[in-house]
Amino acid sequence: MFNPRIFAAAFAVAASLPLLAGASTLNPSNDIVDGGSYDMFGPHFFAEAFRVADEGGTREFTFTNSDATNQNLILTTATVNALSTMFTGGVTFEWVQSGLSLFVPQSSKAFAGELDNTIGAGSFDTLRVSFGDPEPRPNASTGGKAHFSLAFDSAPATVPLPAGGLLLLGALGGIAALRRRRSAV
Repeated sequence: MFNPRIFAAAFAVAASLPLLAGASTLNPSNDIVDGGSYDMFGPHFFAEAFRVADEGGTREFTFTNSDATNQNLILTTATVNALSTMFTGGVTFEWVQSGLSLFVPQSSKAFAGELDNTIGAGSFDTLRVSFGDPEPRPNASTGGKAHFSLAFDSAPATVPLPAGGLLLLGALGGIAALRRRRSAV
């Protein structure tokens, strides 16, 4: 006999299975999200895990320097870890406005590196992370996950070394001139 309540419950479960099968998993401790805009000061974190059924895509995070001086936004870790899957075509980390980029090829089973960026006073830059579909490695016997994580920190932009070197040479020259002047007297 046909029971509409059982049919409705079974239909709801069946309809939700495709949504559950293809959804990436965000780390609950993320303090930034895709498409968000953030003040660049203070540490920020983002991590996302994927299954083989997930699709590739792009994540973007915009950081604004509200300070009156240039500041470095340091991508302290850009980690791509492929345990039993890889991202088809690799993963690209790109600072859109400044044009800095870092590519992690699909053949890399794991990568960790830095991609630092100086953001001018009152300016902004967007980090774009582009990745291909996670796919199983040919020798993988089980399904695993692919993931990437990002950790950021900020610091004042450093004074270029040539300016400091010129100041040091000028000071040494001044000391030498004073010694000559005193020895001549």
